[in-house]
Amino acid sequence: MIESLIALDQKIFLTLNGLHNAFFDQFFFSITSLLVWLPFLLVLLFLIIRRERNFKKIFCFIIFVALTILIADQVSSSILKPLVARLRPARDPAIMDLVHTVNDYRGGRFSFVSSHAANSFGIALMLLLFLKNRWSALVLFIWAALFSYSRIYLGVHYLGDILGGIVVGFFAATISYYIYTYIISKRTTFKLIPFNNSDALILSIAAMVNVIALLIYIAFK
Repeated sequence: MIESLIALDQKIFLTLNGLHNAFFDQFFFSITSLLVWLPFLLVLLFLIIRRERNFKKIFCFIIFVALTILIADQVSSSILKPLVARLRPARDPAIMDLVHTVNDYRGGRFSFVSSHAANSFGIALMLLLFLKNRWSALVLFIWAALFSYSRIYLGVHYLGDILGGIVVGFFAATISYYIYTYIISKRTTFKLIPFNNSDALILSIAAMVNVIALLIYIAFK
């Protein structure tokens, strides 16, 4: 059963990883970095500050998002990867010659689970729990999905690694939010004001502009 699932995961990976061209090589190599998303993330922070204007609340929010990332990253990188010890596709002798890589980037030794998927989906769920706006959540989950898919495109993660990372990310966000609820939320002065649909629209535009700017940059590079 496990062998069949592994074989299926490899087949799906090779199919997705095989869909590539020179333009998207550079696109997906670029978006795998959080620095590329800095304008989008700054807009998100600006929207939060605009609604709150209370830096104690904002600092509290940042602390719990950071806690989510810390849990997600440590569970994925320090616990699951060495425990499962699944070789990355680009480092697995069985298929490495079939894997498309970009700029000879192969990542570390082990792949399960994807830290990028764990961190990005953890952030997305945590923001949904804090900001309570489904349209903002849609934007954030699309961002997380694109961010995570780049790891398959680059040949460093299987789809199973991504799915496992999503589970870890949701676990990290849930733990962080329950800690927040238990310790902080009884003090209503620390509750964030939820986003409205106008905020979600601005966030959507910021995400699209960020992606379009990256596409234009790569096209004329």
